[in-house]
Amino acid sequence: MAARLRTRKTAPKKIKVETIETIQTLPSLVQNKFFSKQVLIGLGVVLLLLLVFNKKHWFVPATVNGLPILSPQVIVRLYSDYRSPAVSELIDERIIMAEAKKNNVLPSREEINARMTELEAQVGGAEALNNLLAQEGTSRTSLERRMSMRLALEKIYSNEATVSAEEIDEFVKTNTAQLTATDSAGQKTEAEKIIKQDKLGAIINQKFAELREKANIKIF
Repeated sequence: MAARLRTRKTAPKKIKVETIETIQTLPSLVQNKFFSKQVLIGLGVVLLLLLVFNKKHWFVPATVNGLPILSPQVIVRLYSDYRSPAVSELIDERIIMAEAKKNNVLPSREEINARMTELEAQVGGAEALNNLLAQEGTSRTSLERRMSMRLALEKIYSNEATVSAEEIDEFVKTNTAQLTATDSAGQKTEAEKIIKQDKLGAIINQKFAELREKANIKIF
């Protein structure tokens, strides 16, 4: 007798109410996210337009007969014309400051300011110095950077520039007309300073050439 096969009906699964609500809210969530994205893009465009309007010189530094000169054009020209000297100066600065740091003689802000004040006094004031810098096509910041490197080298090698009493007497004897001091002590002090600066300059040139020769420099 053949056994009867019983088929058991399975009741359909009930979908949870929470699942239905989630599915129903998906379109609104997508719409909200899309709306938020549109708002962010719109705000970004507005901010960009405000930036271009208020900082136009960042993007268009000049116009000629109505035609703009764009900042990328300026950057390309500067890179083409001044890359080599700029890279060379940065290399020199890196070498000098590394040596100054090793010898614990990095120039302070006060020392740089004092040297700048001396230079201003020599040329007739801060405005006169700024005018000279403008004529040379350089800036005060650039001058201070070079001044810092010079100070660092002087502090590193100053002790190597020694001056003897005989050298001072000989200088005073043969260069009296060049000295501003009129008394003997003042003339000797002035002469010592001049001789020391001359010697220090020669030492710096020689020592820096040696430092640059030893440095592992790769220019690409």
